[in-house]
Amino acid sequence: MRDLVGFFDLEAYAKASELFGLEEIVFVKRFDKGEIKKLRESLHESSFKIKFCNLVERGKIRSEKADYLAIEVKEIKDLNFASDRRINFILFDPKAQADLQAIKKLASANKEIVFSFSDLLNASAFERMLILKKLSFVSKLAKKAKADVKVYSLAKSFAELRDPKSLQSIIACLGD
Repeated sequence: MRDLVGFFDLEAYAKASELFGLEEIVFVKRFDKGEIKKLRESLHESSFKIKFCNLVERGKIRSEKADYLAIEVKEIKDLNFASDRRINFILFDPKAQADLQAIKKLASANKEIVFSFSDLLNASAFERMLILKKLSFVSKLAKKAKADVKVYSLAKSFAELRDPKSLQSIIACLGD
């Protein structure tokens, strides 16, 4: 199983690997030039896979030698740009608008639409309801378009890490 995270801590990754059976951890961030190279040098002793995903902005794709590329979708324009063949993950902001045509475009490009469990953890009750409503709406659109929707922890600390199987069950509970 894979999880996307927003912090870099090898000890926490080792604990999470034991607890949740994680095989791959993807560190997601806007990387500066040369930062990935430095982090890879500190990984030479690690026994599990840690990959890097660079967050890019619309119109500015720089890989910085990352394994994956992601874009954070905040508006419809971002969704249209997200179908670029180099982008692997679409981090969906719960406040962003979505339409069936944009989701179909992503499905045809084999993109993974990602929701952050960290957003749910840090939201008020009302915001949490809105996030779950948006997740349900997008997952239904994605089901029609045969796109892949996932919930990853995108944890900012060890305390926010969750079992990837339980995160995927959130979508099933919403009626997808």
